[in-house]
Amino acid sequence: MEYCEAGSIKDIMHVAQTSLEEDQISYILRQALIGLDYLHQKRIIHRDIKAANILMNFEGNIKIGNYRHFFFF
Repeated sequence: MEYCEAGSIKDIMHVAQTSLEEDQISYILRQALIGLDYLHQKRIIHRDIKAANILMNFEGNIKIGNYRHFFFF
C-alpha cells in the first residue's frame, strides 16, 4: 500500500479542529465507495469503515486502510 502522508480523515479533522464541509465529505465518500465497490468485486468485505481507516495522500487520493478486517465471502 502506498504511503498516505496526509493521514486518516480522523487525523485531518483533529488537526484542523473542525468538521468537514459537505463537498469535502461527498468527495471522500465517493472515492471510498469506488474503493469498496472494487473490493466487493474481488469478493472482499472490509467490516470496519470509519474515518480512522480512510486515508488521504497530498494529491487528494483516498485509500481504504486497516487490512486486518478483510474477509472473503
